Amino acid sequence: MKKLFAFILLFVSCSALANWYITKSDASKQCSVTSVSTVKPKSGTFDTYTTNTTFKNALNSILGACTIAEKVTVPPPVVVPPPVVVPPPVVTPPISLNYLAPPPSALQCAEQGKICHIPLAITAKVWFGTSHTHWVTKNGMKGDFTCDGDTLGNTYPNDYRRCFWIDENKLVATLDPKGQNLMPTYNAALIPAPNVGEGVLKIRAATIPPSRRDNPNAGGEFRIGCDFAKMAPDDPIVFPGVPGASHLHTFFGNVSADAYSTNDTLRAAGNSTCEGGIANRSGYWIPTLINMTTGAPVKPIDTVTYYKSQGWRDAENMTAPPKGLRMIAGNAKPLSIADANGYMFCQDRRYVNQAPDYGVVWQGNHLESCGGSDQRLRLSVSFPTCWDGKNLDSPDHKSHMAHYCKDECEDASGNVVATPNGCPASHPIAIPGVTINADFADLDPNAKYRLSSDNYDPNLPGGYSLHGDWMNGWDEAIMQRIIDNCMKKHMDCGGPNLGDGQELFGFYND
Repeated sequence: MKKLFAFILLFVSCSALANWYITKSDASKQCSVTSVSTVKPKSGTFDTYTTNTTFKNALNSILGACTIAEKVTVPPPVVVPPPVVVPPPVVTPPISLNYLAPPPSALQCAEQGKICHIPLAITAKVWFGTSHTHWVTKNGMKGDFTCDGDTLGNTYPNDYRRCFWIDENKLVATLDPKGQNLMPTYNAALIPAPNVGEGVLKIRAATIPPSRRDNPNAGGEFRIGCDFAKMAPDDPIVFPGVPGASHLHTFFGNVSADAYSTNDTLRAAGNSTCEGGIANRSGYWIPTLINMTTGAPVKPIDTVTYYKSQGWRDAENMTAPPKGLRMIAGNAKPLSIADANGYMFCQDRRYVNQAPDYGVVWQGNHLESCGGSDQRLRLSVSFPTCWDGKNLDSPDHKSHMAHYCKDECEDASGNVVATPNGCPASHPIAIPGVTINADFADLDPNAKYRLSSDNYDPNLPGGYSLHGDWMNGWDEAIMQRIIDNCMKKHMDCGGPNLGDGQELFGFYND
């Protein structure tokens, strides 16, 4: 009865909108109800019933008592479509801003509007652009062509664009060891004895005054010599707390640097092999040079580390490196020759004062023959000079730093601008640029040399994996004197004059 009453209510409520017909199956004693909106059935049809009683009487007179099996079709819910979201218009820049800058091994061939010359028989990949991302590239370039947008396709508005190139064969040459360990072996018994360094602060009256840069656009400069400290397969930045986990490194600066070192421990303790003694307890290390003929790790005769500005902008707006800063430069794991970030050259001491090359026998990103009593090899790694102002390190130990960009900096919107200190908006704090130079003498000109980190085909030249690590251990007051007196005053303080009548001295140059 409840079901019938529900059906009656349904019938009454819907009959005004549709015709209904009811059929009965004697076998099942079931009644079925069907709604039709346009076709009126031939029998059992009711148009409109005003009361429930009228409907019940009519139903019983035609069909007799039966059980009504309701087949109620629930209408689908009304779906309200979401409002149409109109995205903001996409502003397409004149060129893509995502092209990578040329690799460090690329050679500049011309400034905008000048002729770029590709040597005979070389097919080159050419980069044309400015800043760190505003570049276009073109493959298959040969001979002479004009370095401009008509030739290379970069129409991004900027007054200073350049062309760089690299031999396509060298660009694709792979160094990927594909999971193999191809690093050179060395004779651990031939590792040089460590140095003890100096455990006191060593400052004295300056023997030579600094020189002011005559060019008002020039920056400031300070140099410090540091002797060899030790060799060890440790790396407190990449493998902190895990001794022996790294390839062999050559350390200088703080002699206590090891796998457990932190910036706090370096600054608090440890003798130093740098001029000034404990004025500079920073940790510096590079991969060790290995003589592949003898297996001997090679000790550098000395190192000279530059702290300098890149120009007048960062010099006048420079900040001392923050306490706890650490960073890595170069590429310890290049996958191709073009990925090599280090720089090296061989200099013949007999001709160092003669132009135009001042005794440079060769220079590049890999090792060649350089030896005998008259030639010296220099390995050089330069660190970026712009800090993000937030992070003292980053997962790759590089991303918290960026390179000086002069007139080609990118602001927060990606526009190329000139910033007050020559740093991009993403890394707005200028600090001194650190360049590590390690010098080697009396090498065997007939021997092959590789770096301890050269994990690639040993038949290829060594040196592509040159890199360097730096952990700040400077006495903050002394570093601030270098900033104030050498950098901001555009002085060439030499090595290592503090620019205020005093200089560092000690272990390295007594």
